[in-house]
Amino acid sequence: MKNMKNLILTFLLSVLTLLINAQSVDVNIGVNISDTEKIEVFNVWKDYLKSKTSSLRKTYWNSYDVENYQSFDFLKSEGFIQPSIYELNLDVLVLKIVEKNGVYKIQSQFYWNDAPLKVFAITDVYCRKIDGKYKLFNNLSEVTQNWKTKKIGHINYHFDETYSFDEKLGEKANTFYSQMIDRFRLENIEVNYYIFNSCEELESAKGFSYVIGDSPKGCGFFDKENYFIYSSQGEYHLHEIVHVINNKFKKAHPVFLAGISALWGGHFGKEIEAHYSSFIHDVKDKDINLSEILDYTYINENTSPIYVYGALFCKEAIDIGGIQKLEKLFSYGRSKDDFYKALEQELNLSKKDIPDFILSRINQNK
Repeated sequence: MKNMKNLILTFLLSVLTLLINAQSVDVNIGVNISDTEKIEVFNVWKDYLKSKTSSLRKTYWNSYDVENYQSFDFLKSEGFIQPSIYELNLDVLVLKIVEKNGVYKIQSQFYWNDAPLKVFAITDVYCRKIDGKYKLFNNLSEVTQNWKTKKIGHINYHFDETYSFDEKLGEKANTFYSQMIDRFRLENIEVNYYIFNSCEELESAKGFSYVIGDSPKGCGFFDKENYFIYSSQGEYHLHEIVHVINNKFKKAHPVFLAGISALWGGHFGKEIEAHYSSFIHDVKDKDINLSEILDYTYINENTSPIYVYGALFCKEAIDIGGIQKLEKLFSYGRSKDDFYKALEQELNLSKKDIPDFILSRINQNK
């Protein structure tokens, strides 16, 4: 679940060239380059960032994460920045390398030299010696190593010792997840669900000391590679649980996947219907052209229009032909043309009829 970040990223990523590697990786003047251990740690991180193949990158990471996770570097798949931070045309400056008990924390700034918004993110990764060689570790592993774990069905909950876990909500969430598995014939894959007290804590645990855009009051993300849910909204964050279907429907347009997560899981902690009035008011106030619906991406920090109209399209598909029709809606592809073709073929909805459809469906469901 994202707010103003969506708008910023959509604009920035649409005009930037995607590259496989960072352009440059440098060390800040404040890092002690006379410390041979720190220089070795820096070189491991630098060589990792410069590696051109997954097989080579694996040699710099710890073997446990490589062997146990589809995406061993959690920053690569954390669920917000898509494509990942490593695939953008960003330079990297290592701000500091701090050692504690033989473990080195590497803090790095990912930035553009020639863009109005220079600093994109500041990340934290760890490095320690394993069998005489320095290996990289995820920040999440360091933060949560002493956390409690509670397994309920398909969900492995993780939370710190101060958190008061609600087992009944956990059971409800597992029931909902089980229904998703049955409804869409998904694999019985367990989810690791991390609960945080705030979005700031959540982003920090993922490895972002800073990431572009302000954090909303409540947030959540789904790492589809590793089946991780990150949430600041407790045990029952249905919006993120719905995202477990994303891997099955890789051809689905993002608006439809966002829509079904909002229809069944709400949006910013509220039922999707609670956002209708903000949507209507914004459309009238700004004279929004709903025929070009994909250009309409931001209302305010409490409502994203994508979730509103995405949910309406998904609900229409279900009303027409149930889950089977919904799956057909998901089958056309991720491009703009695919989006409009899906609406026309499955909902009998032409581009020019979209404004009347949206307004009429909102009026029916107020």
